[in-house]
Amino acid sequence: KDIEEELSNISYIHALRDSPQTLALQWILNRDKQALCPGDDVLIQRYVMAVFYYSTKGDTWTKCTDMEGTPCEPEDHNTPRDDGTPLVRWLSEESEC
Repeated sequence: KDIEEELSNISYIHALRDSPQTLALQWILNRDKQALCPGDDVLIQRYVMAVFYYSTKGDTWTKCTDMEGTPCEPEDHNTPRDDGTPLVRWLSEESEC
């Protein structure tokens, strides 16, 4: 079973050429540094977060996008949150979200 087949069970990934679903699939297949495989525990969660990202025009966000160079809050994204967990860039290699 391949990634496309697995994700087609939860989403119509070829609805429109530039739909958030298709963009998320293409991102997972071609750009995602996690390089997930079919059956990975976080594949569906990662895909859903990517669909959300593209649905909300994440490429136009000014903070904490998947692209380097956009600042996270606080400005130094190595500074941990109040609970001690580090800030992680959206759809980064370090987190499925």
